[in-house]
Amino acid sequence: MKAIEISSVTKRFKDKTALSEVTMSVEEGEIFGLVGPNGSGKTTLLRAILGLCSVEGEISLFGSGSERELIVARRNIGALVETPSLKPTFCAVDNMKALAYSLGERDEQKLKDLLEKVGLDANSKKPARNFSLGMRERLAIAMSLIGSPKILILDEPINGLDPNGISKMRELLLRLKSEGVTIVISSHIISELQKVADAYGVLKDGKLVCELHGDDLKSLVRPYVKLVVADMPLAKQIAENNRLEHQILPNGVLKIYEQNDVTALVSIFKDAGVMSASIDSGDIENYILERIGG
Repeated sequence: MKAIEISSVTKRFKDKTALSEVTMSVEEGEIFGLVGPNGSGKTTLLRAILGLCSVEGEISLFGSGSERELIVARRNIGALVETPSLKPTFCAVDNMKALAYSLGERDEQKLKDLLEKVGLDANSKKPARNFSLGMRERLAIAMSLIGSPKILILDEPINGLDPNGISKMRELLLRLKSEGVTIVISSHIISELQKVADAYGVLKDGKLVCELHGDDLKSLVRPYVKLVVADMPLAKQIAENNRLEHQILPNGVLKIYEQNDVTALVSIFKDAGVMSASIDSGDIENYILERIGG
């Protein structure tokens, strides 16, 4: 089932089009990575999903698309889009209580359980002003989970975190996914995002330049033997004669898919002048960077 469906969404400001005819979908239970350079429209799109800005086009959540239905459906979304708004003199559990009570949630054990889930000490009296950036981010996520959302939207949650903070955030995201939460996470740190994401939407200048799901991703990370050859036309002919699935790249590079016997392939292509051969796999980060001109 589609948790989020976006169709031809456009957002215009006075002198700028922030989003232009964006169409994409997020499957229920997946971690969807929204990537693109700064200013590409990521935050604007997240705000549109949350109903924080008006847009042209259509947005539906779990099949609900009318204005009235979306008001109800958005109650099932937790979000961290802006800088976490915390009370600096309050400890973690008191920050949780301040928000929970305003939402009518009085189960203090639930709040403590959420803090433990994100890796924070529910009994600590340390004020939030003394938290590290990673601790503030995790507390903000715990606060966004108070309503037991089906969808969690996070805007650059690992930006500025140290390696330990990034590792803890990654563990948290995977734990939430295992519990059935659909997560949309925007980031420009693709190398980290690809450790958790099941699918991607790639934005550039307000336009969706590509969307990658399931089989599309699998095809990008298929193993292959990389041959650098002197005579590419001959190498191409040899590949076709031997019915080898292949791809020709610039600079004399030939990819041979679903083969792992490098020695045998070097022998087959010897007349094409093999200069080097190695086993490799696709790189999602490079693929995305090529699409956004990185």
